[in-house]
Amino acid sequence: MPRTSATLTTEEVSVYEAFCAKHGIIDSHTQDGVANAEFIQNYFLNTWKETMSEKNLETCFPLISSHLKFYAPHQREFEKLHASLNAEEQTSFKEWKGTRGLKDTYQNAVALLSWIKAHGFRVSKENLQLAVGQNRVQPFLEWDESATPPRPEDVRQHKSDGTGFLGKTGVNEPHWKRVQREREERDAANQRSSGASAASVTVREAKQKAESIQGLTHAETDQIGKIFVTAGTEIDWVQTLAARLQMQRQFEKHRAVSRFTR
Repeated sequence: MPRTSATLTTEEVSVYEAFCAKHGIIDSHTQDGVANAEFIQNYFLNTWKETMSEKNLETCFPLISSHLKFYAPHQREFEKLHASLNAEEQTSFKEWKGTRGLKDTYQNAVALLSWIKAHGFRVSKENLQLAVGQNRVQPFLEWDESATPPRPEDVRQHKSDGTGFLGKTGVNEPHWKRVQREREERDAANQRSSGASAASVTVREAKQKAESIQGLTHAETDQIGKIFVTAGTEIDWVQTLAARLQMQRQFEKHRAVSRFTR
């Protein structure tokens, strides 16, 4: 149907948004999203001069797809998570250097940010580092070859002290290689120290939040406060916080349901 309006109508905009969602076309307020919107708007207003309907969009899609920018895997999820962060959290995420071997991908970002937000933590360099070591997060992380885990030790072989046959100085070791090795050893030591510090900060925050959770009544608060998750003989405050938040949500859900059943 030929166009009857010199500008896009509200209905056409809605059709365009649904079309983008269907095909994974970037429609956010980013540079790529704006470029996509401007291209398709110009195509329908000035080139084809037809109404932007679902049928017409699908018809021209093979012709215009090469001019459009599409979401990479997990990019849309990342943008939603990133938009939910405050300015300080966005800065912390941007400045975080990551762990050696951890790829800079949307999948990794989504895995780490999702875990942090699910536990009610703030996004900080310490909490990002902590998230990397979580058993539930690790299966979703992508690593490059520099992070390939060492092969299991063969107990039948002599256990090396790491110095090799020529001693700690490495008689035949080139200077550049020794400098690189020493730098990597320092980085590994700093990483271990940073991980321990991050764990301590996060556990302290989790304990404070868990102990501050309250219900709507004294009975609910008392019941929430009796929930503890232990790891051996120690209290796992991260998991305790998650369990108490879940109990709090269950109380809220129960009250909401009760209002409709009275």
